[in-house]
Amino acid sequence: MALGPRCAECFGVEFDEHCLTRALGDSLSLSESVSLMESKNWRAGGVLLAAAGLPAELALLTAARHRQLRTGQYVETWYGYRRRLLPSAEWPAPDHLLLPDSVALSEAATEGVSATRVHIVGNPVWDGILSDKGGDVGQWLFIDAPVRRDYADTLGYTEDASWSLVAAEHQRRDVKLPILFAPHPTDLKKTIPAGAVAVRYHLSLLNRVDTVFGMFSAPLIDAYLRGRRVISVQPNLQYDINPLSRRGLIPLVTDAETLSAALDDGCRSIDSEFQQGLKGSLGRLRMVAEEIMRV
Repeated sequence: MALGPRCAECFGVEFDEHCLTRALGDSLSLSESVSLMESKNWRAGGVLLAAAGLPAELALLTAARHRQLRTGQYVETWYGYRRRLLPSAEWPAPDHLLLPDSVALSEAATEGVSATRVHIVGNPVWDGILSDKGGDVGQWLFIDAPVRRDYADTLGYTEDASWSLVAAEHQRRDVKLPILFAPHPTDLKKTIPAGAVAVRYHLSLLNRVDTVFGMFSAPLIDAYLRGRRVISVQPNLQYDINPLSRRGLIPLVTDAETLSAALDDGCRSIDSEFQQGLKGSLGRLRMVAEEIMRV
C-alpha cells in the first residue's frame, strides 16, 4: 500500500501482518516497492495506492500491471477524480476504486471515472477527529494552497486573491492577533505575506485557533470536524471545488460582503450525516485491502 503519510499512519499493527505499507512521499521506500513488485521471487497479492496524479503512482501501477497484480486506488476526498486517477492517456485505470462516500461515487461517475469494483470506505484520517471547545478566541488561521500552480486560471481565482480578501477583512475589523499563515506542504519556501505569522500545519495547530480560512484543502475538513468556524474563500469562482461548501456545511464567500456576513454568522454545528459517514473507515479499508490482495 502506498498512500498519503497521514493515512499510512492510521493503519497500525493490524495491517503490518500482511501489508507492506509505504507513505507516498517516501521516494526511497517507493523505489524499493517497485523493485519488489518487479521481482519474480516476491509473491504479492496486489497494490493499493493513493490517487494524486503523482509519477510514483504511475510507476507502481505499471509495475503491478506487468506482474498481473490487482490494483486499487483511493480517492480520499471529494474533488478532481479524473484529474487524480487519469491525468494522461498513459495511466492505467485501477481494478478497484475506493471512495469516501456515496456523494463521491456520484461525482466520480459524472467525471467519467469508473472501475471494475467500486468501494465506499470513508476516510480513517477523519474518522478519529473529535470536536472540542475551541482554540484562542480571535485567532485566525489561513490555509494556503498552490491554486495558481495546479489549476492556472481555471477556477477563477488564485490563492493570493483569497488571502487578500481575508487580510483586508482582518484589518477592517481591527483584529488584534495576527493571522497565522500555513503554507502548503509542497510550497514551504513560499514568501509569507507581510503581517502574517508563518506556521507549519498540523492537527494540533487547531488548538490555537477559532476561525480557519482556506479554499478547498484537506485541513479545512480537519477544522470542521474539530468544531472550528471554517470559511471557504473562493473569490470570483468558476465552480465550487470545496466539498464542505458544496454541501452547504460551511459558508462559501466570494467577495468582501459575503466574507463579512459569514464572520457575523458565527460557527456552524457539525453535520451528523457527514460525520457518521466516516465512522468505521479503518475496518472498511482493511476489508477492501484484503480483497485486493486475495490471490
